[in-house]
Amino acid sequence: QDVTFLFGHTHKPFQQDMTFTGYPQWMNVYNSGGWIVDSIQPTPIYGAAVLLIDETLQVTSLRMYNQAASAREYVVRVEESIHEGATNSVFHEQIKALVQPSREPWKTFSETVATAVTDRARILQTRINF
Repeated sequence: QDVTFLFGHTHKPFQQDMTFTGYPQWMNVYNSGGWIVDSIQPTPIYGAAVLLIDETLQVTSLRMYNQAASAREYVVRVEESIHEGATNSVFHEQIKALVQPSREPWKTFSETVATAVTDRARILQTRINF
Protein backbone atom coordinates (compact mmCIF):
# COMPACT_ATOMS: atom_id res chain seq x y z
CA GLN A 1 0.00 0.00 0.00
CA ASP A 2 2.73 2.48 0.92
CA VAL A 3 5.24 2.95 -1.91
CA THR A 4 8.16 5.37 -2.17
CA PHE A 5 10.13 5.44 -5.41
CA LEU A 6 13.71 6.76 -5.44
CA PHE A 7 15.81 7.32 -8.53
CA GLY A 8 18.80 9.30 -9.69
CA HIS A 9 18.47 11.16 -12.98
CA THR A 10 21.34 13.38 -13.90
CA HIS A 11 20.40 16.88 -12.99
CA LYS A 12 16.87 17.62 -11.83
CA PRO A 13 16.32 16.80 -8.16
CA PHE A 14 12.75 16.86 -6.91
CA GLN A 15 10.27 15.25 -4.55
CA GLN A 16 6.59 14.91 -5.32
CA ASP A 17 3.62 12.68 -4.62
CA MET A 18 2.30 11.07 -7.81
CA THR A 19 -0.29 8.53 -8.88
CA PHE A 20 0.40 5.71 -11.33
CA THR A 21 -1.82 3.11 -12.99
CA GLY A 22 -1.56 -0.22 -11.22
CA TYR A 23 -0.81 1.21 -7.77
CA PRO A 24 -3.58 1.48 -5.19
CA GLN A 25 -2.80 5.06 -4.13
CA TRP A 26 -0.37 7.92 -4.61
CA MET A 27 3.30 7.33 -3.94
CA ASN A 28 6.18 9.55 -2.91
CA VAL A 29 8.69 10.03 -5.72
CA TYR A 30 12.21 11.36 -5.18
CA ASN A 31 14.97 12.14 -7.68
CA SER A 32 18.45 12.82 -6.36
CA GLY A 33 19.61 14.76 -9.41
CA GLY A 34 23.37 15.23 -9.67
CA TRP A 35 26.23 17.54 -10.42
CA ILE A 36 26.14 19.02 -13.92
CA VAL A 37 26.88 22.37 -15.49
CA ASP A 38 26.06 22.20 -19.18
CA SER A 39 24.95 25.76 -19.93
CA ILE A 40 26.42 29.23 -19.53
CA GLN A 41 23.38 30.58 -17.69
CA PRO A 42 22.30 28.94 -14.41
CA THR A 43 19.42 26.50 -14.74
CA PRO A 44 17.41 26.61 -11.47
CA ILE A 45 15.92 23.11 -11.89
CA TYR A 46 19.44 21.63 -12.04
CA GLY A 47 20.94 20.59 -8.74
CA ALA A 48 21.61 17.67 -6.43
CA ALA A 49 20.15 16.05 -3.36
CA VAL A 50 21.09 13.31 -0.93
CA LEU A 51 18.13 11.04 -0.28
CA LEU A 52 18.08 9.92 3.35
CA ILE A 53 16.17 6.85 4.58
CA ASP A 54 15.62 5.89 8.21
CA GLU A 55 15.14 2.42 9.71
CA THR A 56 11.35 2.62 9.19
CA LEU A 57 11.87 3.51 5.51
CA GLN A 58 10.82 7.14 5.88
CA VAL A 59 12.54 9.31 3.28
CA THR A 60 13.57 12.93 3.19
CA SER A 61 15.64 14.88 0.71
CA LEU A 62 18.69 16.85 1.72
CA ARG A 63 18.76 19.30 -1.20
CA MET A 64 22.38 20.26 -1.47
CA TYR A 65 21.84 22.94 -4.09
CA ASN A 66 19.99 24.18 -7.13
CA GLN A 67 21.70 26.40 -9.66
CA ALA A 68 20.85 30.06 -9.15
CA ALA A 69 21.60 33.49 -10.57
CA SER A 70 22.94 34.77 -7.25
CA ALA A 71 25.43 33.14 -4.86
CA ARG A 72 23.16 33.92 -1.88
CA GLU A 73 20.43 31.71 -3.42
CA TYR A 74 22.61 28.61 -2.96
CA VAL A 75 21.20 27.22 0.29
CA VAL A 76 21.05 23.64 1.56
CA ARG A 77 17.51 22.68 2.53
CA VAL A 78 15.50 19.66 3.67
CA GLU A 79 12.43 18.68 1.65
CA GLU A 80 9.90 15.87 1.83
CA SER A 81 7.35 14.48 -0.58
CA ILE A 82 4.03 14.48 1.22
CA HIS A 83 0.45 14.17 0.07
CA GLU A 84 -1.69 17.30 0.30
CA GLY A 85 -3.04 17.70 3.81
CA ALA A 86 -0.53 15.27 5.34
CA THR A 87 2.02 16.28 7.96
CA ASN A 88 5.78 15.89 7.68
CA SER A 89 7.31 12.71 9.07
CA VAL A 90 9.19 12.67 12.36
CA PHE A 91 12.33 11.69 10.43
CA HIS A 92 12.00 14.73 8.15
CA GLU A 93 11.55 17.03 11.15
CA GLN A 94 14.61 15.52 12.87
CA ILE A 95 16.81 16.08 9.82
CA LYS A 96 15.41 19.57 9.28
CA ALA A 97 16.33 20.47 12.87
CA LEU A 98 19.91 19.30 12.26
CA VAL A 99 20.43 21.20 9.00
CA GLN A 100 20.80 24.89 9.71
CA PRO A 101 21.76 26.46 6.36
CA SER A 102 23.27 29.61 7.83
CA ARG A 103 25.68 27.60 10.01
CA GLU A 104 28.66 25.38 9.33
CA PRO A 105 29.23 23.14 7.51
CA TRP A 106 26.22 24.00 5.36
CA LYS A 107 27.09 27.68 4.86
CA THR A 108 30.59 26.98 3.50
CA PHE A 109 29.29 24.12 1.37
CA SER A 110 26.75 26.41 -0.30
CA GLU A 111 29.36 29.12 -0.89
CA THR A 112 31.71 26.54 -2.42
CA VAL A 113 29.04 25.16 -4.75
CA ALA A 114 28.03 28.66 -5.88
CA THR A 115 31.65 29.39 -6.80
CA ALA A 116 32.13 26.01 -8.48
CA VAL A 117 29.01 26.35 -10.68
CA THR A 118 30.14 29.82 -11.77
CA ASP A 119 33.65 28.53 -12.50
CA ARG A 120 32.31 25.58 -14.51
CA ALA A 121 30.09 27.89 -16.57
CA ARG A 122 33.08 30.13 -17.27
CA ILE A 123 35.14 27.10 -18.39
CA LEU A 124 32.27 25.98 -20.62
CA GLN A 125 32.15 29.44 -22.23
CA THR A 126 35.90 29.25 -22.86
CA ARG A 127 35.48 25.87 -24.58
CA ILE A 128 32.64 27.22 -26.71
CA ASN A 129 34.77 30.21 -27.75
CA PHE A 130 37.64 27.98 -28.87
